[in-house]
Amino acid sequence: MPAPSLVQFHTPGGVQMPDGFSTKVVFALMPTCPFWEITPQIGGIDGGELIKISSMRNTLWHTAKFRTLLKAEDTEVKVSFDPRLYNEVKANLINRNTTVSEWFPDGSTLTYFGGLRKMGKMSMSEGELPTTDITISKTNIDPSDNQTEYGPVMSPAAGT
Repeated sequence: MPAPSLVQFHTPGGVQMPDGFSTKVVFALMPTCPFWEITPQIGGIDGGELIKISSMRNTLWHTAKFRTLLKAEDTEVKVSFDPRLYNEVKANLINRNTTVSEWFPDGSTLTYFGGLRKMGKMSMSEGELPTTDITISKTNIDPSDNQTEYGPVMSPAAGT
C-alpha cells in the first residue's frame, strides 16, 4: 500500500450559521423548566483515546487504531433562572432519563435520550444577572424500556 497522498481542497458543503443566537434546550419531562439559556455549549462526538498497537516489530513510529464505539459529549449551558429552578430540578429532572432537544438558530435540532446531570452553584452579585451552569448528559438509552440504544439525531433545518 502506498504512503498517504495529498487531499485536494474543496469548498465546504452546507450553509454556515452566521450567529449563535438563539439556541435553546428543552426537556420532555419539563418543557417549561424555569431557566433561560445564555451560553450553550452543545456536546460533540468523542471517538475516545486511540488504541495503541505498537509492538517490538515497529521500526520507527508508534502505531494506533481508532475505537469502534463513540461517546456523545455532555452539553453545558450557562443559564439565568427563577429561584424555583432548584426545587424543580430536584423533583423532576436530576438523573432522570428523558428526551432532550437542542434547537439551533437555523432551525436544526439535536434530539437524544439523556438528562440533567448537574446544576451548579447559583452565582449572584450586585448589578449582575444571577446565573448557574447546568450539565446535560446523553445516556443513549430509550427510557421506555431502559435498554434500547439510540444515538443523538441531528435534524437539519429545511433547505440546508
